[in-house]
Amino acid sequence: MRFLTRMIAALILAAGTAAPAAAEQACTIRVESLQGTDWRIKGFDLLDRAPAQAQFIVNFKHVSGPACEFVPQIAVPDRTPGLKGPGNDRAPYTLTAGDNSSGIKVTGASSALVPTAQGAVIALQPGGSRSVTYTLFVPVEGIKSDGSYEQDIEINALPVGSTMGAFGVLLARLGVDVTPSARLGLAGSYRLNGSQAVIDLGELQTGPVGAPLQLRVNSTSRYDLTIESRNGGKLMIPGTDWAVAYALSVGGMAVPLAGGSQTVEPPSSKGLARTALPMQFTITGDPTRQRAGTYEDVLTISVTPRV
Repeated sequence: MRFLTRMIAALILAAGTAAPAAAEQACTIRVESLQGTDWRIKGFDLLDRAPAQAQFIVNFKHVSGPACEFVPQIAVPDRTPGLKGPGNDRAPYTLTAGDNSSGIKVTGASSALVPTAQGAVIALQPGGSRSVTYTLFVPVEGIKSDGSYEQDIEINALPVGSTMGAFGVLLARLGVDVTPSARLGLAGSYRLNGSQAVIDLGELQTGPVGAPLQLRVNSTSRYDLTIESRNGGKLMIPGTDWAVAYALSVGGMAVPLAGGSQTVEPPSSKGLARTALPMQFTITGDPTRQRAGTYEDVLTISVTPRV
């Protein structure tokens, strides 16, 4: 009987020392961006050749629970690399946190994407907060045309040394809006007089003029050329009625100059393009019936991107 009593006491003692483990407590972190959830670079002109770059500030605020430590994590749910643009084009980018020591980096449209990247550990007491600056960088070499390029990301507050889920999360969309743009230049036989290009057609003779010239157009998509002759397609001695008619073609397309401003639609191009359009002047009138002198006209040429 004495042996049995001791056994029961031992069992009771053992049961008393096996207390259940305390439940792991989690804090709650509110993750907010001062710029909202649309992290977009607006009105970007691809032809400026400067990279698209912007910064966004994220605030991590301790709102409930005990003090905690976490790391800010950048995650990309869509594992396809790059910002998705028109025609499923993908533009590479980098998104980095703080001192640029950590972040997502997509080095090419076909490269392997690092799906997550973590920053430095942040420790917050109840009611405390910490801000982190994120920098979005999109190199111009990876953008193929105008339009909108986007990709969704997550900013997670991941607990340190725990298998629990995130203390808080921010869902944001990266983006860059590339505006339609076109630039115009001239190459060949001409000289500058202030802001005007002066083209010397030489001694006037009926037929094609041998002055080699090209209009050079840089554009992000399709565009229109507008050409206007001050004299309606005539070379004239200023202040007189003496005139010699001429014709103009641009890129092989005849430009009617007699009817005022004319819009020319060059061959269609998709995306970023650099086009050289030969300019051909042809004297159609008879210079031998005109007075000797210097004949001139002023052409106004402009380029407009299609929206």
